[in-house]
Amino acid sequence: MRLSAFNLFGLGFALVAILTACDINSSVTPTATLRGAIVPSRIPTETPTNTPTQTPTATLTLIPSNTPMPTLTNTPEATATPTATSTPTNTPTPLPPAYNIGSQLSYAAVDTISDQQPLVEYVFSGDEGDVISISVNGTSGFLDPFVYVIDTSNVRIAENDDVADGDYNAAIEAFTLPATGTYRIAVTRFRENIGPTIGSFELRFVRQSAANIDIASGISLVNIEYDTNVSGRVDDETPFMSYIFSGTAGDNITVEMAKVSGNLDPYIILIQRDTQEILSEIDDDPRGGTFNAYLDDITLPEDGNYIVLATRYQGIEGTTMGEFIVRVSLNED
Repeated sequence: MRLSAFNLFGLGFALVAILTACDINSSVTPTATLRGAIVPSRIPTETPTNTPTQTPTATLTLIPSNTPMPTLTNTPEATATPTATSTPTNTPTPLPPAYNIGSQLSYAAVDTISDQQPLVEYVFSGDEGDVISISVNGTSGFLDPFVYVIDTSNVRIAENDDVADGDYNAAIEAFTLPATGTYRIAVTRFRENIGPTIGSFELRFVRQSAANIDIASGISLVNIEYDTNVSGRVDDETPFMSYIFSGTAGDNITVEMAKVSGNLDPYIILIQRDTQEILSEIDDDPRGGTFNAYLDDITLPEDGNYIVLATRYQGIEGTTMGEFIVRVSLNED
């Protein structure tokens, strides 16, 4: 039989009454009460209503103006530290030795060309129209000389490597200076700085003043003073040399030309420059004993310049050659 909910409630109430009527002090130990199914109560239970809670929203708080604002600090980025790079030091090329000839009319020197010193310079001054001659002869080692002249604008105006086929010596003959100024003679070797040859050399330099160029013949004239020895050389390339001196009417002079080397047979001619007149000439010394040329007791006819032509027997067609000394002496009364 199914019990209604009301009958269940009444049965439960009767059981409680029975248990209450029993002696509370009974020594009987109560047994654990079994719990049956929980009967839902009819008393309405207030169901709490969820009160909506306001969720606070973010509030913008203004910072008072008197509160210092934090200053943004720029964190410096790492800067590449430049590494010092050593700059190569240019080692200056040593200047070549330079010797001063100045205004001398003749000059001689000996020097050496090597890998450490491939160039030697000589500085001289000259006037427009001056005529210069330069010879560079190797004296030791296997030197192939090369010579050139540099003008005031640092331009090469004359040069020479070999005098002739098979002759490695260098020479510049009878070159006329184009302007007045300072010039440099550069002595080096074939191919200059990178040339393979080295050795010693002898330089000879002669400058004929423009005033000492004989207009009529075009011959360069070397100054010579009374009672002074001047050296020269006669050979196939230079069959004669010309010297000029200034004399006074009535001067009594002696002119002599003496051989120094070779098989030279000297011959001298005395010429009055203005008139081109030959005053005297001779082959041998009339005093005998040598082949040297000797003119004595010559009286100059007038004031002016006179030329001594120093050559060899038969002149240009002659075959003898060698070095000599020429001298013009003023005889005492």
